[in-house]
Amino acid sequence: MGLLWDNGDNLNAGVTLFNTDFKDKITEVRRCNSSSDPACTIGGEKYDFVSDRVNVDKANMRGVESTFGWKITRDLNWTANYTYTESEQKSGQFSGKPLNKMPKHMFNTTLDWQATQDVGFWSRLNFRGKTSEYLSRTSMAQGTPSYTQVDVGVRYYAYKNLLLTAGVYNVLDKQIDYETYDTILDGRRYTVGLTYNF
Repeated sequence: MGLLWDNGDNLNAGVTLFNTDFKDKITEVRRCNSSSDPACTIGGEKYDFVSDRVNVDKANMRGVESTFGWKITRDLNWTANYTYTESEQKSGQFSGKPLNKMPKHMFNTTLDWQATQDVGFWSRLNFRGKTSEYLSRTSMAQGTPSYTQVDVGVRYYAYKNLLLTAGVYNVLDKQIDYETYDTILDGRRYTVGLTYNF
């Protein structure tokens, strides 16, 4: 169920409520978390971790998503969205626990500036709330902590049909301690692109 609003000029907003009941939901369960664990040795090869994809007979996911857009000036646009999610396994040994790796809070916002007819800049902030995930078949591990990443980029219309783009993602090189959370984030990375429209 959703509600959308637009002032017909430079503002828009929306709210959507969602509720989903799953049957036979597939989720990931960590079998072992160390190469010294015998369970992490398969076919004579030792692995740092081994995960299984298992079936959750019943699960529920519900929440709310909100969006906002504002054309501040002719050349400057701001958009944002936020999602709150509650999830729960309804069966199995983890009944009552959330689906793994499912954050309650997610937020991102983008500011886009068309500086000239040919050159534009954008910046984006992404927030992901803490999560819960399995490290074994019998217990819940400490959830992955919340984190925020910042991305920036530029676009340049070199010719009528030729667009050049460049971006820096995770500008602050945000990292999560792998030894503690068994999660690796992509570090700072750079991209360049070229698009030609025929």
